[in-house]
Amino acid sequence: MEEHLEISGRHNWALTSLVVTYAEGNQLREANVIYNELLTKAKLSFVSPALLAIASAALDKNEDAIRYARQAYERHDPFQVVTSRSWPDSKKLRSLPEYREILKLLAFDTHAEINDNNQAE
Repeated sequence: MEEHLEISGRHNWALTSLVVTYAEGNQLREANVIYNELLTKAKLSFVSPALLAIASAALDKNEDAIRYARQAYERHDPFQVVTSRSWPDSKKLRSLPEYREILKLLAFDTHAEINDNNQAE
């Protein structure tokens, strides 16, 4: 995995996906190491709050996930629009009722069902 991260330049998207992958594989120590890297990067440079919301939700840090999702909404983070409905890594975030309320603010149809392929029906 480390080689793949280096190829990506440790890009925030790649780091977020790795947090989700490790968390889903119950490799929580590894997931938290990468998550903390994202948080450190966010102190030094821009990291999309939408990506931080996804990474937080993957680790069941739901209060943080919603706080970052609200920041993404307030800052008009375009990644929130891209990732909110169909990006597979945002599945846990989409399951949070508070996030559904944020989606309503974005004027998305929150009643649409999300199937197993993460596609809105």
